[in-house]
Amino acid sequence: MKPGNNKSVLWSIVLAGGEGTRVGSFVQRWLGKQRPKQFCTFVGTRSLLQHTLDRAARLAPVERSVLVVARTHREEAMAQLDGRGVGTLLFQPANRDTAAGVFLSLTYIRARDPHATVVIYSSDHFVYPEEKFLDTVRAAVLAAERLQDRIVLLGVALDSWRWEGVPFFIRAGKHLPVTATEVFVTLKRPPQNVFGETFKEPRNYVRFRLGPDRVAEAIGARAKVPGDKMIGDETELFVCHQRGDEMEAYERLIGDAMLGDPSLFARQDGVEASWRVVDPVLRMPTPVYEYEPGTWGPYESHTLIAPFGGWQSPKEQA
Repeated sequence: MKPGNNKSVLWSIVLAGGEGTRVGSFVQRWLGKQRPKQFCTFVGTRSLLQHTLDRAARLAPVERSVLVVARTHREEAMAQLDGRGVGTLLFQPANRDTAAGVFLSLTYIRARDPHATVVIYSSDHFVYPEEKFLDTVRAAVLAAERLQDRIVLLGVALDSWRWEGVPFFIRAGKHLPVTATEVFVTLKRPPQNVFGETFKEPRNYVRFRLGPDRVAEAIGARAKVPGDKMIGDETELFVCHQRGDEMEAYERLIGDAMLGDPSLFARQDGVEASWRVVDPVLRMPTPVYEYEPGTWGPYESHTLIAPFGGWQSPKEQA
């Protein structure tokens, strides 16, 4: 969509169609039932979704807002909208992740206003301080209106001396060797070399594995081996909470098929609509790097962070 020159053409999209699987086990223990995190109240008296709707209403009029919600969470969403206005409420027939939700709402807005400038909000993040965030979004809107046919992305910087100069890298892909959500924090080497070793050994680290069926935490360090000599050896302190009643992926799919629930199954028209979006992107001059299924991505992704020690690839067992 082409940016406009008038503030009245600003639209808001609030994405609230996720299932919250990454923190599902935490919510289950906290509430005693499953609930997507955007509908949960972690801070104050408002849920993450309500925070996001109120925030979006401060920048764009309510009638120019679109809320995307999974059809399976219709009742929950309607209850949380009590007393809050929303321009258009789109119910996804099935959760197809972020790209489908964005495409669905952008298609609707483009039909209504081809010259709109659109701000897309995720509803599952807590934002503080909010006023500073809104000022940044206002600046991004001005940039989008001046830069024709460009997308403006906002980055997050940690305002802390402890993390000053620390780079963050995110890797995501399809058909990788392991399906996992893992955060790996590599620590700096201490100024004192306790064991008198070379610095070729791996550095200490903290590792978090997040998933719908288990949450794991690990601390990796070098510990002294038994004996008189000061020799270090790699060791990892590992703690894991695992749910025993979680269904496997195909167990759930087969069960849904037997019940006649098509929510998790792709329909032909949905696949064709997705390709109408993806195919032009693949034809763009921007290079797309391919990789073999079952590998950790293209060579270019490894060269990106080689100066920082390379990727720490998760293992099948956390």
